[in-house]
Amino acid sequence: MVEKIFRYKRTLYYIFLLLISLNLYSTSTIGKGLHRIALDILGYPVAQIHRVVLKTKKLHEKYQHLLKALDENQMLKKKLAQLTHEKTRLEALLSEMESFAPELKRLRRSNVHIKSICRIVGEVRNSAVFIIDCGEKESVQPGDPVLSPEGIVGKVSNTGRYFSTVITIFNPELAVDAITVDSRSRGIVKGGKDALTMLYIMPSATIAIGDNVVTSGLDGTFPYGIPVGQVEKVLLDRQKVMKQVVLKPATTMNALTAVIVLKRRSP
Repeated sequence: MVEKIFRYKRTLYYIFLLLISLNLYSTSTIGKGLHRIALDILGYPVAQIHRVVLKTKKLHEKYQHLLKALDENQMLKKKLAQLTHEKTRLEALLSEMESFAPELKRLRRSNVHIKSICRIVGEVRNSAVFIIDCGEKESVQPGDPVLSPEGIVGKVSNTGRYFSTVITIFNPELAVDAITVDSRSRGIVKGGKDALTMLYIMPSATIAIGDNVVTSGLDGTFPYGIPVGQVEKVLLDRQKVMKQVVLKPATTMNALTAVIVLKRRSP
């Protein structure tokens, strides 16, 4: 488009030179006649070319405005996509926080100190170890209990400035002192690959399928009453001396996105 404008300008320039040349002869009769003939022949084309040049210039200006508008449109689309992503993230976070509300209220009524709500940012060993985005900056310390809205998750094992690792109840290294809600039978809950087992239960204990198991508050880590699981099966140990039960976990580990970190209880 720009090249066309320059091309028309060159044509006008040549015509202009021709008119000047003819104008030199305008003092003579022959010159005046040639000048009149040149004006009659070239006047209309010159006017048309001038009109085309003006229109082309306006079109070029509109084209530049259009390019600018397209750039602004792309920028606005990118900004809209970012805002939409942020809106989705905030809605998910709000939904997550709402799911924590009942448990937070219960913990506050129990005078339990809540340190922080932390997001899970990594999984190390198949739901046995998590990494959370809270650390010493949030006063998180090794041994702090970690919960979900449904119940027990595990405890903090190591801390950094901004991140910490959490060993879950499925980790064989963690043992939780627990008690059945109905019969008040006490035992130690340990995790395996896919299940929880409550060990060292007195043989005289009366335990039924479906009984709920909660933390006893006697191990110096977890406060009393945090859901651990529900009895699925009652067995005798290998020596047939003590009872043990298989539990359905209260918390679904592979569905967790965030957890609550509490202050560790003094023994």
